[in-house]
Amino acid sequence: MSAPTSLLYLDTLLCLRQHDNPFDADSPYLLLFAGQPGPQPQADVVRITSRHWHNRTRSGRLHLVNSWVHHDVRPTSVLLVAMLEQNWQLDLNDAALDSLRRAMQTRWSHFVRRMASASLPLAAQHAFKRQLQCLLRNDALIQIRPLPLSTLHGALPALNFSGLGARYRASFHTRRLQAAGLTLA
Repeated sequence: MSAPTSLLYLDTLLCLRQHDNPFDADSPYLLLFAGQPGPQPQADVVRITSRHWHNRTRSGRLHLVNSWVHHDVRPTSVLLVAMLEQNWQLDLNDAALDSLRRAMQTRWSHFVRRMASASLPLAAQHAFKRQLQCLLRNDALIQIRPLPLSTLHGALPALNFSGLGARYRASFHTRRLQAAGLTLA
């Protein structure tokens, strides 16, 4: 019997400082890599965005999100969050996101079969960054941060992103599912 899973939610996104002209607004988005080791390793990449963020994010702007972002968080999960800013058209459209997802699934499966568990987060982070750099043409990668699973039910440590003159903070929480019937705890 597998361990009960938890749902992952994004609570807030706060723009601490944008790099553009003070009268301009940014269009941030997040990418979540979720890897699960095991005999049949699983990996996924999810784009997290909102129309309310597009050209509306300025220094000091807090977005209250409280949105579900992933369905299978376990004690052994490796979670990485990439903060990006869209310039012009979205570089990681649906086709590019599918390509990134397939590449990361392949890399993750390779890592799980050949590496010790302690090495997986760093290997996944390097592969995630390399794959993103291959796909980005205009959008800016601010930073990739691991999301530590301090609990499977409750608030997780906030992530601070800093790079290219921009600073953001994202907060997440998990909500445990009961093993029998998968109902919310």
